[in-house]
Amino acid sequence: MESFGLVESRTGHDQEARRLLETALSLTGKDNIDYDFRAVNLAAQLMKLGQNDDALKLLNQEIATSPGCARAWSNRAAIRYGRGEVASAFADAQVAAHLDPANSQAQNLLILLKEPAFFAPRR
Repeated sequence: MESFGLVESRTGHDQEARRLLETALSLTGKDNIDYDFRAVNLAAQLMKLGQNDDALKLLNQEIATSPGCARAWSNRAAIRYGRGEVASAFADAQVAAHLDPANSQAQNLLILLKEPAFFAPRR
């Protein structure tokens, strides 16, 4: 089901993607090896839909239960960056990059946030 949700997202059927990703996550126990991946995929879809409050809530829960999930940290950093929460975004991006040095989202945010002429995005 999650695979179908990802396909729907890539083809621009974002509400259907959200529905499928939510269903996949709800059918997955927290002890399942795929739970973290599915939670972060749903959060990314919520971000795509501009539902950052819902995405942030899900990412906060994910980080609390699985602090080693680099994608959760980098997605939360992206939301915080978008909100102009520079220090929090930087801290989250650092954790994500430490957990997964190949995480390009975290690396790009760190570069952006280290720029001397950094300006927070407009809300």
